[in-house]
Amino acid sequence: MNITKEVTVVAFGETGVGKSENGNAFLQRNDAFRISDSPGSCTSDVCLKSNIIDGIIVNYIDTQGFYSSSNLDEKYLFQVVNFLKKMKSGINAFFIILNIQNPRFDSGIQMMLRYINQIFNNPKYWNQVGIIFTRCYKDHYDRKTVETEYKQTVINFIKSFSGCENLNPLMPCFFVNSKKWKTDQSTQQEYKNVLDFVSNLKPTKF
Repeated sequence: MNITKEVTVVAFGETGVGKSENGNAFLQRNDAFRISDSPGSCTSDVCLKSNIIDGIIVNYIDTQGFYSSSNLDEKYLFQVVNFLKKMKSGINAFFIILNIQNPRFDSGIQMMLRYINQIFNNPKYWNQVGIIFTRCYKDHYDRKTVETEYKQTVINFIKSFSGCENLNPLMPCFFVNSKKWKTDQSTQQEYKNVLDFVSNLKPTKF
């Protein structure tokens, strides 16, 4: 197979939103990350898995869920930064993973965004961020409302950070049912859209 390029993405999200399951679906590998139906965190360390999709080497970096039961958020902040600094090829995109069945913009989401901003330590990285909504079951979510109101709420909150006031990130939204990625055509198309978005971004180095 002719390898045309390599891309790397990083996933952030609260515990239990499906980051690892999303990683398996995005990589088209059921065995990439360990998943569980329990509400506790499955990912206790920063973990990178890869696959070749349509001639592209795709790297997915899974991170520990914020507000996990282990209470390692502050310490984990530095672990994530150190891990990303070792990625010599750079990072193409960062994804905020959210459960569309619980789309509240609560204190947990706000704290996660603050942590991400600390990890970035550079406002320009927000221009390489997208949102992936998991558990998008047919007829059980309002895509239009989420793509407008929720997305704008996130952007407005980010613009409240020091140095981010003049940002206007595109922040595309994607809607997936990761559990059924093999059979759900809508989810398959969304992951193609994700890969297109990632492939068009120049990698940035920490």
